[in-house]
Amino acid sequence: MAVAVKDTGTAVYNTTAVTQTYTFTVSSGATLAVFFIVQDVTQSITSVTWDSGGTNQACTLIGSKSDPTASLGAVYLYGRINPTVGTNKTLSVVNGVTTGESAEMQSYSGTVTSSVAAACTNVLTANGTTAGTQSVGTAAQSGANGDYYISGYMTPGGISALSNITIYNLSPAGNDAAGNGVASTGTSISLTATIPTSTWAAVSCDIVAGSSDVLQAQIWL
Repeated sequence: MAVAVKDTGTAVYNTTAVTQTYTFTVSSGATLAVFFIVQDVTQSITSVTWDSGGTNQACTLIGSKSDPTASLGAVYLYGRINPTVGTNKTLSVVNGVTTGESAEMQSYSGTVTSSVAAACTNVLTANGTTAGTQSVGTAAQSGANGDYYISGYMTPGGISALSNITIYNLSPAGNDAAGNGVASTGTSISLTATIPTSTWAAVSCDIVAGSSDVLQAQIWL
């Protein structure tokens, strides 16, 4: 069984608040939802809840990375196995203090469903400062054929291009935020974002494909 993209939300930026809410739609058959969250001010996240006010499903941190200048923001990936299905469900993010923040959601079918940690592996992070326009990102992702690689980015500068398949690219009043992905064929792939002279941070992971049930005929003599 290969991982497949089910739903991609519309990224939204909210101005300064402690608790931020967003609405996304997850369709039937999704086995994993990943939330790309970017803060303008690097702070702890107290909780991330999918279908807030409904089934109240707690989300699990996959990975995060702060800008090299820590006060300038951070990028996070959060995940939820077997997310509640429905239209315009609420994602609630409670931050340590007030901050402007953006969020995006992408859901997938065909993933491991035992836990977020088992479904989202090989978590890699990186940050830095560019001198002129450069392509930046974590080290190359690696995984099995049928997996799916994703990466999220933040920068106070602009993001002019993304490699592979763009999930979103948001240029709000606060930090620029973006994400990209690509299906794995069993080889290592570098996911990158192109930015001008600026600081940046990135986090990536390998979304692991679940196993298929195989029926084997038995011949009794």
